[in-house]
Amino acid sequence: MLIERSKREARVFNLNDRDEEEAYNQIINDPAVNILEKRLIKHTETEQSGRDRTETTENHIMLEWETCSL
Repeated sequence: MLIERSKREARVFNLNDRDEEEAYNQIINDPAVNILEKRLIKHTETEQSGRDRTETTENHIMLEWETCSL
C-alpha cells in the first residue's frame, strides 16, 4: 500500500529578480509539483519628493503549489 504525502506552499515571486525567477522555474518544472493557483500581480511603488514623482512597476507572480511524494 502506497501512502502519498503532500506539502502545500505559497509564495510571491518577483520576476524582475533573476534568483527568484530561477526559483520559480525550478518549482514549475518539477514533475512532483501540482500547481494549485497562479496569479499575475503588477506591483507598483511610488516615491514622491517635492514635485518629482517616480513610479516603478514590477511583475510578480503569486504561486500556490503542493509537492507530492510517496
